[in-house]
Amino acid sequence: MTYRPKKFRFRHKRNVLWGRPLENNRRNFTKFLNTLAVRLFGTHTSSTSWTTIYSPVTGPIPERVNGLDMPTTVDEVLALNDDQLGRVLRAAGACSHNPGNGTGFNRFEMLGMIFALTGSRPEDGTVWTNAPNVPVVVLPPRTAEQAVTMRFN
Repeated sequence: MTYRPKKFRFRHKRNVLWGRPLENNRRNFTKFLNTLAVRLFGTHTSSTSWTTIYSPVTGPIPERVNGLDMPTTVDEVLALNDDQLGRVLRAAGACSHNPGNGTGFNRFEMLGMIFALTGSRPEDGTVWTNAPNVPVVVLPPRTAEQAVTMRFN
């Protein structure tokens, strides 16, 4: 029997997934990749416009949610402010704040998530060319629980 320091004793159990957790992670990752592939390379995709936003969590989103018209083109998404971008993400069932620590996503992260959700490809040089190195987060911080449970609007 060899000597193992106490801090390394159960290290392998945190890093190796067995059984159901591994299967759930693989299943969710496969669904995520499938959704992105269909949105980006499907037969009914458009690079600049869409009819409705569909989310695997909430289904098709109505045209108007809590007084906000859901965007249908890239230009409409770019015209939204940070608060409205967060509302669009929350309407789609995603988090507008980091689920780990509750800090809000910056504008460019939210734009990227909405473009991935809709499967749109904005023209080169329109969105991220003038992005600052460290974008300012405008959304107020929330708790990690609030970020996930959508208890704010």
